[in-house]
Amino acid sequence: MTRLNLVKTLQLGNEENGFIRYEIFSKDAEHYDYPQKIVVYHEKELNNSGDKCWVKSSDKISLEHLGFQHNSGLQRTVAINMPPI
Repeated sequence: MTRLNLVKTLQLGNEENGFIRYEIFSKDAEHYDYPQKIVVYHEKELNNSGDKCWVKSSDKISLEHLGFQHNSGLQRTVAINMPPI
């Protein structure tokens, strides 16, 4: 059985539009820059008092959207002008 390890967490967004969190997993024996699975969470308000939580999403995210480059893995910085989902 293949084991996946959490190798990187990205949080993108702002206070006005909310945040999205990406958890990136790689296989246990492979280099961490080559992800196997990406789990997406959206920030949601719980009530009118402003309390928030993370809700797991079924969004499908392409590796290219997060800056994955096939010969060099994930980029090290996040640009403000990343392409929309």
